[in-house]
Amino acid sequence: MTRFLLALSALALATACHASHGSTTASTERVFVVEGCVAHPGAQTWDADTTVFEAVRRAEPVTAECDLSRVTLVRYGSNAADALTIDVQRMLDSGDSTQNALVHAGDVIVVPAKSTR
Repeated sequence: MTRFLLALSALALATACHASHGSTTASTERVFVVEGCVAHPGAQTWDADTTVFEAVRRAEPVTAECDLSRVTLVRYGSNAADALTIDVQRMLDSGDSTQNALVHAGDVIVVPAKSTR
């Protein structure tokens, strides 16, 4: 249930970011957005070879405060948005890049802060 709520809140944040950065085809044609616990949030220039790992690295995650094991990639389709949780920390720790998805223009990547329990 907790993972569902985290994905839902990431989707809500991404939807708000998508709306604030413009949702027209022209404005998202060559950019994607990285939000959350990063030093450089906002729009980044997209190219066909950009991966989630590279996008997060370029946005400079605040490593002491962010949870790289719960990075969310939100992709907008014609009628809805799909959210995928990606474990970037696993990529760093073990080199396992099987979850490293290509970023599409218009995507939103959310790097969450660590949970305080």
